[in-house]
Amino acid sequence: MRAGLLNKVIKFIDNTYEVNDYGEETIQEHTEITTRARVVFKGDNRMVSNNEVVNIGTLEFTVRDLYAINHHMIIEYNSKNYRILGIDDTIKGQLTIIAELIND
Repeated sequence: MRAGLLNKVIKFIDNTYEVNDYGEETIQEHTEITTRARVVFKGDNRMVSNNEVVNIGTLEFTVRDLYAINHHMIIEYNSKNYRILGIDDTIKGQLTIIAELIND
């Protein structure tokens, strides 16, 4: 992997669930990792769901294989959150992550 291609800064956010004094489950966001990545646009999909037009963008992130990244993390890139769909680690030293945009 060429270091010059890792030109975008992304954050991996891991959510933890905690039970408070009242017994309700709350979500706490913890920024796990801030790293550099190569970002490639893989496609866009428009669909109608519940009489609402939804645009789903898919990106491919390539990062160094230095961190414990799992499918439960969320990627923050350009002030948008992306859900991890798949992680490919077949190439030594790098992870290729396919992620889709989370519509808010």
